Amino acid sequence: MEGRAAKSLASKDGEKEKCKETNEKEPPKLRRSTLEQTGLRFLRELYKLIKAAGELHNQIMEKGCLTLEQMDSIRMMLRPNLERLDENVIHVDQFVQASFGQCRTNDPRARWLLLYHKAMVKFRQVERRFAAVILDEMETICTLKLRGCDRLAKRPDFNDELKKITDDLKRLDEHLQDDLIGWLPIAEF
Repeated sequence: MEGRAAKSLASKDGEKEKCKETNEKEPPKLRRSTLEQTGLRFLRELYKLIKAAGELHNQIMEKGCLTLEQMDSIRMMLRPNLERLDENVIHVDQFVQASFGQCRTNDPRARWLLLYHKAMVKFRQVERRFAAVILDEMETICTLKLRGCDRLAKRPDFNDELKKITDDLKRLDEHLQDDLIGWLPIAEF
């Protein structure tokens, strides 16, 4: 009798260990309010980077001589902050995808998580366009000015592209506010 009790205790302990192992592999449960605030924080950070890039671009184009500090501010402030922001977005999006993968088809969280994932994909597209068009152009201008090229032909669409990126970000912000934050009250999520 004692042998059976010992075996059942051992099997229960083994089951508990297996449950602990599977729980460690599962991502932590996401809270909707946390995701909403995180998405809005990402938008604010990108707005700040766009504003700083616009101000720096205006300084570069207005002043005749360029300082190394302005070049360093692009390389040491704007780019690393954009890369850090992108890494954070990827990290959050991976958690969203993992949570979406665990949802059942009739789970009300599934639609919201899918919409949030799509918003993060659009956000990353705006980020990439900002890095590829705006920051690369600014680095090229700075490099040429530091080499002594005084008269640079500024791309006419630079300001237009900056405006388009800002407009895309505003639309994404409206999408987050209207479609995600104001949508589907879920008590447990």
